[in-house]
Amino acid sequence: MPEKIIIGITGSFSSGKTVISAMFEKKGARRIDVDAVGHELLSEPVVKEKLVKFFGKEILQDEKIDRRKLGNIVFFDDAKLAVLNNLVHPMIVERVRQTIVLYNDKIILIDAALLFEMGLDKVADKIIIILSNYDEQIKRAIDRGYTKEVAERIMSRQTLSKQSLKRADYIIENNGSFNIIKDKVEEIWRKVQK
Repeated sequence: MPEKIIIGITGSFSSGKTVISAMFEKKGARRIDVDAVGHELLSEPVVKEKLVKFFGKEILQDEKIDRRKLGNIVFFDDAKLAVLNNLVHPMIVERVRQTIVLYNDKIILIDAALLFEMGLDKVADKIIIILSNYDEQIKRAIDRGYTKEVAERIMSRQTLSKQSLKRADYIIENNGSFNIIKDKVEEIWRKVQK
């Protein structure tokens, strides 16, 4: 078995990546939450300065970047989303690479909605894609405080192409019972350790 096994896990908004990633963590994987990495970057002065310069002070709340305000701007404007992604994605990828080097765990999980778009799939030895039906995703998003309109817009930005699906080593369909998901996680866990 290689020294480290890097697993990329991805899926659309509210597909259940976080819950399924937590199951792998309980088994012993070390998780890198790419969203959290991005959130940390938003608090860094140089990033904050660049974002305020482009998007304006309306993205601030108590002198900090308000992710919801920023999200409401970028998820409805392709050009502004591209600016945000071009600014933060390279920094996120670099931070993820640095974190992998620092971790001594045998299995490291990169939890990223935009795994392919950011090029983090190239870092991974194995790729897991989480699929969920539209109604389940909308229900989960609303339960998390999003409006249906915002949830749909975010979901439209995080769709997986047929090409991406072909690159998956494992697919988990998160529409059924918790026990089915748990069994699938157990099966994948056994396979990646061989």
